[in-house]
Amino acid sequence: MERYYCRIFETPKPPKKEPDLDTVLSQIAKLVVTWLVSPTILLDPL
Repeated sequence: MERYYCRIFETPKPPKKEPDLDTVLSQIAKLVVTWLVSPTILLDPL
């Protein structure tokens, strides 16, 4: 069974091992907090 994970930031090469759940959740939480503080940061068009 293959495992998939969400890459939050683009990296030059994939990580050597899967990130653990705590790391993934903390990165998602940081993004949510950043968006709540300033929603335009993540929604600015390029």
